Amino acid sequence: MHRKLKGKRRILSFGIGNGITENELLCLDNHYKIDGIDFFRDPNWDSRISHKKTIDECNNNEYEAILFNSSIYNFSDKDLEELLSEIKVKLSSESTIICWEQDLPPVTNFVRSLLSKTFFYLKNKYTKRVLTVFWGEIRSPAKITKIFGNHFIHKSSTFFLVDKDLNNHETPNPSRFFGFKLKQAKGFLINSSQLHIFENIK
Repeated sequence: MHRKLKGKRRILSFGIGNGITENELLCLDNHYKIDGIDFFRDPNWDSRISHKKTIDECNNNEYEAILFNSSIYNFSDKDLEELLSEIKVKLSSESTIICWEQDLPPVTNFVRSLLSKTFFYLKNKYTKRVLTVFWGEIRSPAKITKIFGNHFIHKSSTFFLVDKDLNNHETPNPSRFFGFKLKQAKGFLINSSQLHIFENIK
């Protein structure tokens, strides 16, 4: 992310969470000036990060870049479109938009998860347990670039596999079926990531 920012230092991080990425950016360059939007300020944030509760607290045309770091899964397509419209006015001309999000799993893992939930449901249909927790919408690269492309110019996309030590390894975009990867390299976790860069031109 530091390389993708290319000298931009006034950053807005949407859904900053525990602030790990933003803390590391400040370690790489102490000239970053970062505002973080979230429900509350996590005690792990670097003291130099300013807390904002809502977008309304941010000034228009102020930010040179915005980070969506594992946050857009919280929004439906409609709500995400509305959010991007609100955020666009907060960005300066030629600002950078970075979207880092979990990627869709391989087809085989997706089918296996559906079958296991069906089996679990058949075994427990009378217990009234919560069988599935829907924690958000994981989108395909094509879906993300389409939604963001309605507001910004797509510049590049990069894909990563995760090893057992949670290190990211860049990989070519695999062949896909309806967004799901047809296969995944052995020796890596099922989880993988996608990084998309967009530019705001006013």
